[in-house]
Amino acid sequence: MKPQSEIKTLFIVKEIPYPPIGGVCLRNWQNINIMTKFGAVAVFAIDHKASDVKELPNINAFNYHQLGNSTSISSVNISSVSSHQNDPTNNLSCKYVDDNCDRQGIEILKSIMVDFQPDLVIIEQLWLFRYLEILKFYPCKIILDEHNIEADLLKQREGINISESELAIVEGIEKEAIAQSDQVWVCSNSDRQLLREKYGNFNHIHLVPNGIDVDSYNFINNFNKKKSSQNKIIYSGYFPYEPNQIAAKLLIQEIFPKLQQQYSDASLMLVGYSPSEFMLEAARENNNIVVTGTVADVKPYFYDASAMVVPLLQGGGTRLKILEAFASGCPVISTTKGAEGLQAQNGEHLLLRDSISDIIEGVVSVWSDINLSQRLTQSAYNLVKITYSWQAVVQNIEDAIKQLFL
Repeated sequence: MKPQSEIKTLFIVKEIPYPPIGGVCLRNWQNINIMTKFGAVAVFAIDHKASDVKELPNINAFNYHQLGNSTSISSVNISSVSSHQNDPTNNLSCKYVDDNCDRQGIEILKSIMVDFQPDLVIIEQLWLFRYLEILKFYPCKIILDEHNIEADLLKQREGINISESELAIVEGIEKEAIAQSDQVWVCSNSDRQLLREKYGNFNHIHLVPNGIDVDSYNFINNFNKKKSSQNKIIYSGYFPYEPNQIAAKLLIQEIFPKLQQQYSDASLMLVGYSPSEFMLEAARENNNIVVTGTVADVKPYFYDASAMVVPLLQGGGTRLKILEAFASGCPVISTTKGAEGLQAQNGEHLLLRDSISDIIEGVVSVWSDINLSQRLTQSAYNLVKITYSWQAVVQNIEDAIKQLFL
């Protein structure tokens, strides 16, 4: 086996992962930091936004490529698929993500492969899989990090008019991506089971849970602080992501108004990148609704919050926002879907509530019963420390890496 301290890793990600705000960046930053234990790490980030970031903390090399088109890097764009028969980098997966990869990006990647010479390349999600065709020309192992089972997530999304034949194309691409990777990482056992049910019993699928740097939250951990006079709800997320938009709308339209009737001082904080116009308008109309947009650090908002409400109805992976709340000592009320994949038990670590009225009842419970709030937050902190800290995730990654380089 190659000595662990000599494994050079390149991450290909769809946005700059630092500062790590939002689930995608938090997972990428976790894995990037853990892989520094094995050797040098480089990051190639790709996005539509302009950026002047030149380096990342503790990372040996960083490259950023701004895409030149207006298509969302995580959008489904099957209708615009085109075929390039003479292009050796073109296959089914190339067609699916054609708008997400241009010639300049390919040339940058080739240069990185020559200059950095990674032993291992970790590709974030299906959307960047076209780059696999380039990587095959270099002596490296390839990991596909499946933050979600994408075909399943696509079926859950509202407002997308996708036919059975189009869905079959996405499923075919995802199966191809899994088969062509040397290893696949998933966030939870439920995702691993779903992936195998859909695509076959692949033996190179490894559980790498979402985790957080728990120690960095210690200075704001508040489970011993009485906050009954601060009736503040927090919901954090990447708001271009449709499930987060739906959750925010439920909070604004149905959950928060009823809580404000009972608690006149109640406030709602929606924290995260690119809030919708609906969210911004709600904040203009109601002074007790705060929509922050991008923030340098989400932790101070968790410090101020006395409850995190997660009314998610769709999505995949596991919710890092819940782990952040656990590490911060902020009690959580979530739908079952919102807490999917986490080893969190209803009534022990959080309150699971699946109707609007039950969610409201859950918030009232933690706001009115300080003993309940402290019991939940203490148990939740112990869970995240033992099971979902970076230290806990390291062992999963070590086991996966050993199998790659035996």
